[in-house]
Amino acid sequence: MNLLLAVILCFLIPETPNFRVQYHLVFSPDSTNINRKMEENFYLDIKEMKESYFYSENFGKSDSIKALLNSALLSPQEYMADPKYRYKTMFDLFTTKKYDDRSIQVYEKLVLHQYVYPLENTLKWTIGGEQDIIAGFNCTRATTQYAGRNYIAWFTEEIPIPDGPYVFWGLPGLVVKVSDTKENYVFTLTGFSKNVSQIKDAWVPSRKGAVIPTHRDKVFSIREANRRDPLEALTRATGRSMEHMTFNGEKTDKETMRRKKAWDNNPLELE
Repeated sequence: MNLLLAVILCFLIPETPNFRVQYHLVFSPDSTNINRKMEENFYLDIKEMKESYFYSENFGKSDSIKALLNSALLSPQEYMADPKYRYKTMFDLFTTKKYDDRSIQVYEKLVLHQYVYPLENTLKWTIGGEQDIIAGFNCTRATTQYAGRNYIAWFTEEIPIPDGPYVFWGLPGLVVKVSDTKENYVFTLTGFSKNVSQIKDAWVPSRKGAVIPTHRDKVFSIREANRRDPLEALTRATGRSMEHMTFNGEKTDKETMRRKKAWDNNPLELE
């Protein structure tokens, strides 16, 4: 069954359903080596056409594993002994969008803390006349700017949902593909289905401790500091010196960690 037929069948359902949209991201984390590509899968869960939740597949899996650890259903020994319990993501966040007031709220994990902050809905779309068929859908081209990058989006009115991956929403149809003009970050729709499972209202933190309310500029500065110098970020978070640490049985220091993280210099948000 192709994607378009699946969408038509979903909208024939009389009650207001929940939907799950799947996106695949291909991105270049190293501006000095654009040929180095990484990939992640994401979910956009749409609840009763009122709000949506966007997060990476590995974020969801990792958070579920941490919930098992906190409830003692999984022991630390089991977690460390089996790689199947460890899911890595470059996008440790959960984005909530509400359709009625067009508000966006982001929950993000950074270093040892969890933050929540609102995002202003500042996207200004320019819809052009160019058409294309992407993932089997008739799409229209639109452009915008966000966080230091220029973006091209392709949306389809065949799915009348004004949403898309991350903060890319507000068009007269679902975003099927969106990328910056340099194609450092490319989101492409790979699946659309009725979500029969229950969708939780918002992300519930698995770690102990309160979520810290803050603003985007504060989180951006913490994120950038952690990206440039992870051990120094840990020092600030704990109040203890982190000149040396052991990862996976291997001792490391600040300079070694900086060199190992040097490739991480092309984040999704530049400003």
